[in-house]
Amino acid sequence: NRPPTPPSYGVVKIDRKSIFKKWRALLQNRDFNILLFVFGVGLALFNSIVTLLDQFLSPCGYNSDDSGNIGAALVGSGIVGAAIVRTAMDSLHWYRTTLKSTIVISVFVIVIVCYVLQRDNKTLVYVVFSVLGACTIAVLPVSIENALECTYSCSEEISVGLLFLVGNVLSIGFTSGIQGLLDLQGTNECGGFFAPARIFKIG
Repeated sequence: NRPPTPPSYGVVKIDRKSIFKKWRALLQNRDFNILLFVFGVGLALFNSIVTLLDQFLSPCGYNSDDSGNIGAALVGSGIVGAAIVRTAMDSLHWYRTTLKSTIVISVFVIVIVCYVLQRDNKTLVYVVFSVLGACTIAVLPVSIENALECTYSCSEEISVGLLFLVGNVLSIGFTSGIQGLLDLQGTNECGGFFAPARIFKIG
């Protein structure tokens, strides 16, 4: 049984047309397709790093306490970074410039993380993972704002929902793939910059 009036305007819009038809229409939008790919891969990579953080760190001599603290630093700095970027973006309205900048910086920092992650390098590892969190999580509000801009007239539940759906589906594959590469690397091998799992992250 339906209520006499819809609970929100978004529900009214969703009821008019099936979600799948709206997704099909969104996938004909070139700008949204580019954003969908970049956001999906970025979210999948971030989720896989957070999920497998202990497996990345333990072969390099870092214990579970280090993994927990580094994970907390990554997420905590990310929240701060996202708040700063969101405030700046709302003031300047540089949506695409901010998106491109945060993505480029995030890729650069991932390369640095792969280089810095070595034994007996705890302080620098904490620093670069904190910067990584600030950059990657900051992409989230920027991507959402750009998604709303390039899909105007479509309800945000549809466009943003598709972004997260693709990102979370890709996360399963990314996590499984990186886990397999880490298993090949061995539990006692820290690996260098060209370790398979690190190359996967950079690629």
